[in-house]
Amino acid sequence: MADATHARFIPGIYNYCDRWCERCRFAPRCYTHAQRLRFDEALAKGQPASLDDVPAEEASTDPVARPWLADLEQALEQLDTRELDRLVSEPDADDLRAREDPLVRQTTAYRDQALHFVKALAIVRARSPDPIVSAAIEVIEAQAWAMSGKMFRAVRGLFDRDLDDDPFDVQTYANGSAKLMRLLVAESRAAWEVLTGVGHAVADGVPARMMRDLLVLDQDIAARFPRAMAFVRPGFDTEPAD
Repeated sequence: MADATHARFIPGIYNYCDRWCERCRFAPRCYTHAQRLRFDEALAKGQPASLDDVPAEEASTDPVARPWLADLEQALEQLDTRELDRLVSEPDADDLRAREDPLVRQTTAYRDQALHFVKALAIVRARSPDPIVSAAIEVIEAQAWAMSGKMFRAVRGLFDRDLDDDPFDVQTYANGSAKLMRLLVAESRAAWEVLTGVGHAVADGVPARMMRDLLVLDQDIAARFPRAMAFVRPGFDTEPAD
């Protein structure tokens, strides 16, 4: 971390973001973003590119992650190839359980409805002279894609707790993902509110209904993850705003 190249990165910031790098003020300080730029640059030059092909000096800047990654690499080397194929092909019981969770199903239903509405508004979006309306639709589409994955990660994180974990610990993977979900919901509700002014001839009352659905989802997330908003996200909650 003393190296200037490493010092600019915020360890773990990419774990609790919405993956919308183009509008993130922390993109220059995100290792995942830097890795993606290097990957895109290699492709543009027609060179072999792999997201896993990372110079040793730019390995994870997180001191906690380094030994974990080393242990994982050693375990994979010792694992029989047939056993690895079996682990990859067989669905994890907790994954299946998380996919059937009411919160995940709720979020997936919202995503499908939101994307269907956005697709129906494609013509209106192309012709709209109002950049605010266009931006609202862009937010709804981007966050709808992100939400189902983040909700799955939050619920799945509940099943990963060890017996020795502190049940009152706020800084858990589940809480971090749940906090991000609530932030995405709030931003999406604000975007839908913008569309309530488009008119019933276009929206047919859909924005108001989607806002209600998101409010219910937010309340359900808050009930399931009551300490989520106290989670401190690296960078986003620790760095002063510009």
